[in-house]
Amino acid sequence: MTSFLIYLFESGLCLSLFYTGYILLFRKETYFTFNRIYLVASMVLALLLPLSNVQLSFNSGERMGEALVAVVEFRNYYEELILMMEPDFNVGNVIQNTVDETSHQVLT
Repeated sequence: MTSFLIYLFESGLCLSLFYTGYILLFRKETYFTFNRIYLVASMVLALLLPLSNVQLSFNSGERMGEALVAVVEFRNYYEELILMMEPDFNVGNVIQNTVDETSHQVLT
């Protein structure tokens, strides 16, 4: 159940980013076929992107590295919030796993 909630959150986030891009870039376009293709493709990508596991690595001094650390921390935060709803939630294990995953993802 926890994995499904995380998937729904990430899928909704992707869908809202794609729709924001549509509003900003293509809303006033008169090529309606292109608009339809973009909207359908963005829905399909919003469903498929959360299923993929993308490993990114940057030098720790770069701005992108700092942004990557912020994204990993945010992801760990909402995963922890969702895990708190589980009946067999253990705080100690989550904190240790969060520290291990963050350090591993940033260092690779």
